[in-house]
Amino acid sequence: MIVSDLEKFPFFLRSYENLADHLSSQFESLTAKDKGDMFVDITTRLIPLTDIGIKSQFEVIERCQHSYDDGVDIICRNAEGTKILYVQCKLTLKGADAFDSVISKFYNYHKKHHPSPNGFLPLIEMYDREDKKKYPDVSFMIVTLSKLENILISYVKSDAIPNVV
Repeated sequence: MIVSDLEKFPFFLRSYENLADHLSSQFESLTAKDKGDMFVDITTRLIPLTDIGIKSQFEVIERCQHSYDDGVDIICRNAEGTKILYVQCKLTLKGADAFDSVISKFYNYHKKHHPSPNGFLPLIEMYDREDKKKYPDVSFMIVTLSKLENILISYVKSDAIPNVV
């Protein structure tokens, strides 16, 4: 009898539903803040195992203390400082408005911490190696247990996508 690769994992890692149920049972007695903190801790440990974590080889993965209004819970940097990943962890994300709020916070965070010399977001601009330290490749990630398919469909239909040119 051949055991599938999936069956090699613990039961709670075999499906989204199993993971969501497992974490819900683990978080059941915690306050909302403690749930969020625990979810950020889990995410911090998982980032190096993700595709982006492996490709970028983040040297530094630091947890922000109480992001609240800034919208960034974790900052990841590669050794050269040329790639930065900002992460927002939301145990649950309820609807397009909540998603839009996270995107708006990312936009404002980028403007505050990585101002472009010409006033535009450096989405397509090319920089030489020295400029990469001043203007690193910046990415944003949302980590949530919520299924984003329907939220993203609603978000796109709501015309909430910012025009950033």
